[in-house]
Amino acid sequence: MKKLLTYVLCSLLACGSLSGQQIDKKVAENTAFTINSTADATDGSEYQWLENGKLLDNATTASLTFDSGKARGVYTYIRQSKSASCVDWQSSNAYTVQVGTALMVNGITWADVNVHASKTWAERPDMPTNFFQWNSTQALAATGGAVTMPSSVDTWAIWQNNPCPDGWRLPTSEEFTALANTCIDNNLFGSWAAANARGNAVTGRFFGPKCKTCSLPDNMDGCIFLPAVGYRHYSGGTLGGYQRQLLDEYTG
Repeated sequence: MKKLLTYVLCSLLACGSLSGQQIDKKVAENTAFTINSTADATDGSEYQWLENGKLLDNATTASLTFDSGKARGVYTYIRQSKSASCVDWQSSNAYTVQVGTALMVNGITWADVNVHASKTWAERPDMPTNFFQWNSTQALAATGGAVTMPSSVDTWAIWQNNPCPDGWRLPTSEEFTALANTCIDNNLFGSWAAANARGNAVTGRFFGPKCKTCSLPDNMDGCIFLPAVGYRHYSGGTLGGYQRQLLDEYTG
């Protein structure tokens, strides 16, 4: 029986309409940033902030600062205010911050690196990351000597054990298709690049609206890079690919 081994690529369901989302600010991961907002003219105004629809603790000033920055992703902020003359909370327009070189397709934010160990991002996008067997959070080395795999194969139709970092999940088949359609190069999805051709240490494909011109490590705005997966072989055969949420949605 063939055992399916996969690389894990995660996506984040971002707030906003499925037709896309305007990015108001772009910042590096874990870098301090401020959302400046003018204080209300009314004396004694009170403030609170929402992040992706959830109330933030201790965010009660006219402007909002994150001294330690944020993890990669897309965050939408709304400031609410009220005063003695206006006792109901009044909401500002949404303000969206992209942290890291995230790629958004149809309202879905794609991580710019694979998962390497369970709940842990890879150090960079162009590296061989560990394999994961279907519905397992056990990372199996993609290179080096033999690895010991679980003897049984999980047959859950939907991946139950999410290996992605908190707030992230495996993409669906439709989301993978939308990603592939962002750029066609030589009649193929994405833009193929041999190792070291465009700053990438390993062979793979660039995806995103700028897939034909982006390059690692510093020219990745609007792009992600997916390493060519390859496979590990044993007597029964081992395949490799990118995993989606459903068992029959394997991408080779």
